[in-house]
Amino acid sequence: MLSPRSRGKGSRRVPWRDGGKGKQIRALWRKQATHAVDQPSQLSEDLVTIRLRPTARRSPSECIYRFDQRIAPLGINYYAEFTGTRLWPAFTIMVPAVNADKVFAIVS
Repeated sequence: MLSPRSRGKGSRRVPWRDGGKGKQIRALWRKQATHAVDQPSQLSEDLVTIRLRPTARRSPSECIYRFDQRIAPLGINYYAEFTGTRLWPAFTIMVPAVNADKVFAIVS
């Protein structure tokens, strides 16, 4: 039995007090691409554009993170831009032309 002062847990259960995990904050994909350059002008003159699409099981931020981690040991500079939509996410990756074949191997 509840005391007269205790109102029980039900009174505290309002939408913003869910008491748990709640709404997750989506990771910004730019923070996941730590090895990317800020501007395409920081790369060499001859650039190749490669399209990167996440699989159905992965979010765009996870996709760019995995790509970033695979390209980091190679030491290749790249520029990434989110060009898709929420329903059809895609990235445009710009890399120097001399490194294009290595990046194609990572993407495919």
